[in-house]
Amino acid sequence: MISRGGLPPGISVTEVVGPEVPDVVTLAVTGDVDLAAAPLLRSAVQVAISRGCTTVAIDCSAVEFIDVSGIRSLIAAGRQASAASVRLTVTHPSSALLRALLLTGRSGDVDLDRRGGGGGARR
Repeated sequence: MISRGGLPPGISVTEVVGPEVPDVVTLAVTGDVDLAAAPLLRSAVQVAISRGCTTVAIDCSAVEFIDVSGIRSLIAAGRQASAASVRLTVTHPSSALLRALLLTGRSGDVDLDRRGGGGGARR
């Protein structure tokens, strides 16, 4: 787990390790991504980028709530990854994340990979 002591309540960022694709680091984000949690997400992405991977995948299937600061963190993380020649993609976006992106008009600013369904958006 990348997270450290003093975590804001309601969020967990976990690195998912799997031998399938060694150049991809997957971060599973659960809970609420708000003003208190956004720095943890940015930090986790920075650690993932520093590992020399080609892609950081952020699994957001278990994100229950995300506010504007969380959206800004995803956008900033994408820019940070791009500057390091790393692709950042959000996989399995939850219905809460999709709704927030739609309401803020920022869906075009985040690389979404909806293959496999989107968390609470599955039918």
